[in-house]
Amino acid sequence: MQHSPKSSVFRGFRPSMDPGLSEQDDEKKYTSVCVGREDDIRKSERMTAVVHDREVVIFYHKGEYHAMDIRCYHSGGPLHLGEIEDFNGQSCIVCPWHKYKITLATGEGLYQSINPKDPSARPKWCSKGVKQRIHTVTVDNGNIYVTLSKEPFKCDSDFYATGEFKRTCVWFPASLSGGFWRLDTLFWPRDLLLPTVQCTGPLPSSLPQTVEPAPSQEDASCPARN
Repeated sequence: MQHSPKSSVFRGFRPSMDPGLSEQDDEKKYTSVCVGREDDIRKSERMTAVVHDREVVIFYHKGEYHAMDIRCYHSGGPLHLGEIEDFNGQSCIVCPWHKYKITLATGEGLYQSINPKDPSARPKWCSKGVKQRIHTVTVDNGNIYVTLSKEPFKCDSDFYATGEFKRTCVWFPASLSGGFWRLDTLFWPRDLLLPTVQCTGPLPSSLPQTVEPAPSQEDASCPARN
């Protein structure tokens, strides 16, 4: 897939419609959301965002943009904290928890296999199929937009991106002037379910120093887009 500085679209997969949503609400869920500026992500090479209540991570790698669910399909690990490496000629994000390898372009899980009956056999890379849901990234006039995928098949990463499992991080206000800080799931026991909260006081001084600003879906630098 080639990237154009003016406009670039990458196709993804889409989840089944939520039966609890009306048809109108469901369609609104798949409208594009501006998540930041192209200049910023080119410098940082990754960013996190909340798109219609779904947490995603956007990578800029080798001139292309890729967006996927932020939590690893295997155990909910924070993919935005992982390293990007090449395996079998494919760029992959490596989950920092259990080193699971996920292709940026397709969301496939990769693993090495070997024939135990052949002592001279060498390990080869194989695909588990699509495990991580990939979303659409569009670049328009210097703004980065993400559109959630609408492919109807069930994807393993949906388990951690929907329902109560996505409530495993806490948001605190960064200042009285607005904005929120996110305490990442990495700092919490994996099985501890916490509700999303928005506190009214200042940021507690006891929080870890590695918290990061939460992206705003109403960023003034990102104009509304039809």
